[in-house]
Amino acid sequence: MILTVLSWVRAPPSVPSAVTVDLTEEHPFLMANGKRYRDLYPLSGTEAKNARSNYGTAPFDFPSAQSCLNGNLPEGAPPTHHEFAWDKLLTVGAVEVCLARVMHRFSEVEEAVAWLEAQGLARQSGTEPIASDDGAVFFMWNPAANGGPHALWNAMSERERSIRLSFVVTMSFCSDSPVCSRLEASTIGVRSFAFDVGFNTVYHK
Repeated sequence: MILTVLSWVRAPPSVPSAVTVDLTEEHPFLMANGKRYRDLYPLSGTEAKNARSNYGTAPFDFPSAQSCLNGNLPEGAPPTHHEFAWDKLLTVGAVEVCLARVMHRFSEVEEAVAWLEAQGLARQSGTEPIASDDGAVFFMWNPAANGGPHALWNAMSERERSIRLSFVVTMSFCSDSPVCSRLEASTIGVRSFAFDVGFNTVYHK
């Protein structure tokens, strides 16, 4: 199944003249090329500009799994029974950052997938977790569903909502292959993983 995804984010911040935010993170948020976002954030150039366009200050606004969840989460504990703080997440970049933060707390992909389903994301048929091989699991959220990213949906304009059909999360993971270089942003147990987050979009002429 191939999905066309268009991510919606707020207007990108300008190049910071000085870093005025706290850069402390529970785990460094990494880009697809393995670079740390906090290192790119204050730089000029196309790469840094694109990174800020996608994530803004989200990696610093949500520096830990706790900051992305409702309720108190003991240090190092998996968030098995904790709810994702959807109401705080008003950009696609913030959702992606927080998914990475929370996934760090799990030791098995299957546990992470079960948690994602409990957050209002419907796993698509035929995308079962794979015990040892590389793979991907697809989730979709319909705006008519209960739970999920309603705050993100409501923050968009009526025009933006009119071209978006559903919210899509693709969780890719691997243990040992070339694609792992794309997935170095985080790990679940011995496997690396990454998320592609956005909206399945229809274009009006």
